[in-house]
Amino acid sequence: MQHIHERRVLLRQLPHPLLLTMKIKRFLKRTFSTFGFNPYHFFLSIKRVPAYALEYFKFKHIASSANKSFGPITLYPCLIDKDEQGGNASGHYFWQDLVVAQRIYLHNPESHLDIGSRIDGFVAHVASFRCLDVLDIRPVTNIIPNVSFIQGDISDPSLSKSLRAYDSVSCLHVLEHCGLGRYGDK
Repeated sequence: MQHIHERRVLLRQLPHPLLLTMKIKRFLKRTFSTFGFNPYHFFLSIKRVPAYALEYFKFKHIASSANKSFGPITLYPCLIDKDEQGGNASGHYFWQDLVVAQRIYLHNPESHLDIGSRIDGFVAHVASFRCLDVLDIRPVTNIIPNVSFIQGDISDPSLSKSLRAYDSVSCLHVLEHCGLGRYGDK
């Protein structure tokens, strides 16, 4: 009887096959996405090729029967759009950007500085209703209305005096990256 109990205890200590499968899938997804490859999109795209080809030939047939010439057609198949949502508003970055931008709007500070936040998210939200300065270690060459870019390293002690000139400062999901060298910082 003791022998059976020991085997059950040992089996409970082994990872459940489903849990192990999930861990392997997560590892593979993370590894592939590091190199810009999304296996889910890849296999879904392959699945959608026949429907894309059918739509393409249907379009060509309609164009030729209407005696319309569109000239050379450049193909840019978007094979996974039918399975995507109309936008992504589920991640914490989305909600964080929205909530902090609303607070800045409500408090209406005299001057605002953002340090390294997403240009296509938070900075765009704030720039829609006010001017702001954006400090980033990386160069930003885009010209965006209401946004002035300052290139600099937040870990540089000489910046601390100039930061005091702002009534409001935001730094969304940036500090945890500082000092790691990922963006060229020291």
